[in-house]
Order: sequence, then structure tokens, then C-alpha cells
Amino acid sequence: MTRIHTISANARHLREPEEIAQLEYAAAADPAPLQRPKGFASTGKRGNCAIVAFATLTGVDYRAAEDAIWASMQTRKRNTRFDRAAWGGECWPELDYLPAAKALGVVGLKRHKVRRQQVKSFARHTDPSKLTVLMVTRHAMTLKAGLLMDQQGSMPVADRERRSKQFVTEIWTMEG
Repeated sequence: MTRIHTISANARHLREPEEIAQLEYAAAADPAPLQRPKGFASTGKRGNCAIVAFATLTGVDYRAAEDAIWASMQTRKRNTRFDRAAWGGECWPELDYLPAAKALGVVGLKRHKVRRQQVKSFARHTDPSKLTVLMVTRHAMTLKAGLLMDQQGSMPVADRERRSKQFVTEIWTMEG
């Protein structure tokens, strides 16, 4: 099901009129700012939020991102008691994103630490035209134009009540 990318009635009362106008302008310029990456629909995996976020941020195909992150995970010394078929897609972005980006030939991927703030506050103060991956406790989400997207789909920050109250631990952006 495709969601309409507008500011919902729930989000309107939380924002100032100029913020609403800015987000509506960004949504009009890019009517579907957040889409799941190409190749995602057929995976059926549940714990793959970091792979979805990585593929969306870098613009690569989901399968290519998954292959690169899996290869990055295999280079680290760790207990690999599971095989690829049993792997749910979980990874550690701080360890796997940069090697995967290098393997895919993606340049400009940067990790940033941020001061402690909730997702809804971070979304209010960030550039709506910029694509950003937010890391919260054990979850990764992509943010653009007031919309959050993970493997469940895309919806306004105010509609993601539980996620919008979590604290951002770090962000990933494409620079250059």
C-alpha cells in the first residue's frame, strides 16, 4: 500500500505554520521523497532496518547492499553459527557501513555523533531536502522532509509515535 506523502492531521498541530509550509514545499518538489530501495519487496526479512537505510541513503539496489554488508560481516572475527539463509539482516552500522560502501564504490558516506535529542526534535531542526539515516536504540531509520522510513514503510514523524520519542544516537549522511 502506498502512503500519501503529506503532513497528516496529527502532525499539523505539532508544527508552526512556517514549518508546515516548508515541509509542504519540500513534499511538492519531491512528491515521493522516501521509497523502499529497489529489490526490497521480495526479501521477507524482518530485522533488516540497517540494510534498508543503507541502500536508501547510498542509492544502491537492496540486494547489492545486503551482499556488501554480509561480506563485511564475514571479514570480522565473530561467531558465525548461522548461515546466510538464516540471517535476518541484522548488522552493526558503525562496523559494516564503511566497508560495504567501499566495496560498492560509494564515496561520501559520513558518520556523525549528535547531541542527545528525540527523533521528533531532530526532524524539526534538520534540512528537509537532505536524506539522513538516524540510528536509535537497536534501530535505523531514514529521514527526509519530515518523513521517517524503515522496512515497515514511510510515514510522517508525528505518526510514528513510539519511534519519534526515541533518542538519536548517531546519524549517517552522504556528503560531496
